[in-house]
Amino acid sequence: MKCLFQLNKVFAEDEAPINKKLPKELLLRIFSYLDVVSLCRCAQVSKAWNILALDGSNWQRIDLFDFQRDVEGPIIENISRRCGGFLRQLSLRGCQSIADGSMKTLAQLCPNVEDLNLNGCKKLTDSTCNAFSRYCSKLQKLNLDGCAAITDNSLKALSDGCQNLTHINISWCSNITENGVEALSRGCPRLRSFISKGCKQITSRAVICLARFCHQLEVVNLQGCNADTIEHLEQLVKTRRLKRKQPPVPTKSMLSSGAILGAIYTHVCATYQVGVETANDGFNAFGCVTAASVRNV
Repeated sequence: MKCLFQLNKVFAEDEAPINKKLPKELLLRIFSYLDVVSLCRCAQVSKAWNILALDGSNWQRIDLFDFQRDVEGPIIENISRRCGGFLRQLSLRGCQSIADGSMKTLAQLCPNVEDLNLNGCKKLTDSTCNAFSRYCSKLQKLNLDGCAAITDNSLKALSDGCQNLTHINISWCSNITENGVEALSRGCPRLRSFISKGCKQITSRAVICLARFCHQLEVVNLQGCNADTIEHLEQLVKTRRLKRKQPPVPTKSMLSSGAILGAIYTHVCATYQVGVETANDGFNAFGCVTAASVRNV
């Protein structure tokens, strides 16, 4: 309403034909289909277009990967103030300058965010996840791939305040152990995707917890984790919503042969693959991929 009130005043002074012929609501809808770069360009055309382009409703989904070298804290804070409760999806993949302070501002001002990609944001620590836990209860997807400072405390915080979480990626967060995974499993039973490549402190206990508490799991990737997780793959199969199709679960003896192993599972109408890569590839655990990836196998 505030935007339309401002537009009524500005449009009265704007002689541009397009502003007179098209309803303000329609112009706002058109702007909603533009990407970040286009919106910024349109904002420079006129006062009326500036109001339209910078309206929070047009900034529900933002991907700043193409600007990763330029994105710093103040930019995130300005975006947070501009978007407010409208923001639903934000990708800061590769933005290595982003720190905890900016993410706390984001969490406070954008409580409705559902999808956050923080892949490669190496300065982030547990403080960021604590902020998400406190302010972002609607968070569903979180990518922390490569955020090496993240620890079990982050997963425990998420389990307390982000119980709607369905997808999480903690790959290469080497400080995370099975204790954090257990807390996450208990607090976030809606998990459908759990990816933790390269987390060598995650062991079989984590697999058991995922199987016990997260019955909607569709994707699990523990590639490069502790080798004893292999023996507990059966725990995932035994969950009520998983059914083993073929072949049998890999054993240590099968792994030692150096063969490339696979076990395909079905979950309702979807298919999942659990694969073990050979020692020559430097991996000693397993990973799961979605049905879309299995079709070409």
